[in-house]
Amino acid sequence: MRQNGGNLYLVRHGSAENPQAVIYGGLPGFGLSATGRSKVAELAAWLHQRGVHRVYASPLRRAMETARIIADTCELTFPDLVPLEALTEADMGEWEGKTIAEFDAAVGWPHTRANQNSVEPIETSGNRLVYAVSQLALVERNSVVVSHEDLIAGAMCMI
Repeated sequence: MRQNGGNLYLVRHGSAENPQAVIYGGLPGFGLSATGRSKVAELAAWLHQRGVHRVYASPLRRAMETARIIADTCELTFPDLVPLEALTEADMGEWEGKTIAEFDAAVGWPHTRANQNSVEPIETSGNRLVYAVSQLALVERNSVVVSHEDLIAGAMCMI
């Protein structure tokens, strides 16, 4: 995504350690897996070549770990790593902490978030990301936004 004189890179956090296959949403914990750290390191090297000057991230652990790897590789320090609450994971309501198998058994396939009353609609989470990014559009340097799959998917549906 192009900014005023710079590029804005939307990045989903690296793969998280989730051995029980739970829907973690906004739950604390859930840091990056070894594979996640490795893949983020590869991406960080690519971003470093593009002259990234700032990293914004969801405050959740997996996103902050992703952002830290990128920031360290790009030789950035505070305040160039900025946590933003607006970038946090979509609210999965009553499903947070339940297993994906429990969700599949209760909801069936294909999953439709529209009929899950406690789940934040993808349009709402996508709007949060679009709004947050629009506030960053004034930045005239190459920046990275580290967020979550649902927010990025929702935002992509809107542009």
